[in-house]
Order: sequence, then C-alpha cells, then structure tokens
Amino acid sequence: MHAKETILRLIAAASSVFLIGCAGTSAPIGWLPDAEEAQREGFGAWIDLRHTQGNEKGRVMGELISVGSDSVYVLTQNGFLAIPKVLIKRTRITGFNSHHGTLALWTLMGTLSVGSHGYYLMLTAPVWIISGTIASASQSRAPIKEYPTDMWDDIRMYARFPQGLPKNINPDWLDDKTETRSLLPSNNNGL
Repeated sequence: MHAKETILRLIAAASSVFLIGCAGTSAPIGWLPDAEEAQREGFGAWIDLRHTQGNEKGRVMGELISVGSDSVYVLTQNGFLAIPKVLIKRTRITGFNSHHGTLALWTLMGTLSVGSHGYYLMLTAPVWIISGTIASASQSRAPIKEYPTDMWDDIRMYARFPQGLPKNINPDWLDDKTETRSLLPSNNNGL
C-alpha cells in the first residue's frame, strides 16, 4: 500500500509541474498544422495581438494574413481586420502544433513504469518526472514566439502574404472555407 501511495503522489506531482510549465495557445483545437505541414502550406501562422486605444484594451486572434507599413491584417472568426501597428502592445505567434501532450503521456507512462523498480523508484521516478516535464515544457514553447512591437520584419515571415497584401484582393476570398483552413472547429455532421 505504501508503494501505491508513493506512486500516486509522484504522478500528482508530475501532473502539477507539467501543467504549470507548459505554454498554451489561443488557436482553436485542430487549427494549427504539424511542423512539417506548416513548412509546405500557404497559410499564415496563428497570431494573438493585444492592443489599446485610449483606455480600451483589446485582443485580436486569428490567421496572420499580412504585415503592412502601418497595419497588421488578421483573418479572425469575425472576418478580416486591419489593426494599426501603433495600437499594438504585444504580439504572440504560434507557427505549428507542438504535440507536447504526447511527451506528457510518455512521461506519465514512464513514471507509472517505475512501480516495478522496488526501492529504486525513489530514484527513477524523479528522473522521469523531471526530464519529462522539462522536455514537455520545452516542446510546448517551441512553436511560440513573442515579439516586441518593433519587430515587424521578423513577424512578416509568418504571414500568408509575407511580401505584403496583394493589390485588389477581396477579403471575402480569404474566408472562403474551400480555400482556407477554417477558424471554426469542424463538425462531423456535414453541416
């Protein structure tokens, strides 16, 4: 019984440390591509902008379409928006799905496996917990870049149109669900 309690406490500790250490994203579940796919596709990265106008604070999230000379263009669930650069206070880019949950699962399974180690579990369990938590937390942060608001040239490379917004583009074309990755979670009902 004592070993089971020890293992349960180790698992609880691993879960707590893991949850504290991992970075999250505001992208809808299933929206971010895998790392390899992100290199091949023509969509922009997920952007999360914080802005202020007077005393009003706001947040805009969606696909980064383009970075212009005075505005950042984002395709949100509510449509195409242009946010003036001078109002933006924080920029966070998420380029791909890190799949850090897979590492967390391996950490959990490895921690559970130390139950067969007898007294050595006091040595092996912390190794699994510490190394797995560090690896999972590091992987969760890999696709996320936070930029100061004067780094627009660096942010531009994550846009769907890094060279700038094409002339005569119709913003409705950007939201055509047959041409873009939907910002809304897909349903399996065919609706």
